[in-house]
Amino acid sequence: MAWTKPPEGWNQQTTERIASSVQARRKAKKMTAAQLADRTAELGHPLSRSVISDIETGRKRSLEVGELIVLAAALGVPPIVLIYPDIPDGEVEALPGWQVPSGAALDWFSGDGALSRTRTADDITHFETLPVDRDQQELVRAVRAYRRTKRALMRMIADEMIADDSRTPAEIEAGRRIQRQLSEEVERLRERIGELGGVIDEDPLGIQEESGRDGA
Repeated sequence: MAWTKPPEGWNQQTTERIASSVQARRKAKKMTAAQLADRTAELGHPLSRSVISDIETGRKRSLEVGELIVLAAALGVPPIVLIYPDIPDGEVEALPGWQVPSGAALDWFSGDGALSRTRTADDITHFETLPVDRDQQELVRAVRAYRRTKRALMRMIADEMIADDSRTPAEIEAGRRIQRQLSEEVERLRERIGELGGVIDEDPLGIQEESGRDGA
């Protein structure tokens, strides 16, 4: 639902889009504003029913980062879905004057790609890409790969612990070879993340943390 009073400028337009996303998700889950408020309180950052109503109707014209995060958590969705609700192909103004597909905005926001646009000036079409710190982009990608590879390794270790004796020697060796490859990749990514300035736990495998999360 659009605000009663139209937004002014890009910042308010972005807030209105998020507010509409919040309301749509809330209604899809058949939650009242009061129930959503209660859930934010349970999560430790309470937003009153009146504040949520003000966000949705536009009486509140701005949104704090903490409000966005707790609303997303209370609704059970990634925050990025509230920011870019029309992924992947719906057009969004990611920055003032930067009209791009929502999927491209999502990639940029999450560190997976650069933000690019085409614009026409003096009958000439220009292609423009927003500068991005390559090391920080690589860090985000490396962290994703590290966590994905570590989870795969943990699953293999867990499967190995409960495996029966029906496997052939060739199957056992193949499994161990894959484990070694995953372990080597985890260590390689771990070292690269450190070189890029990332913060890495001293336990490279994090067996208790990851196995507990996967089983949740």
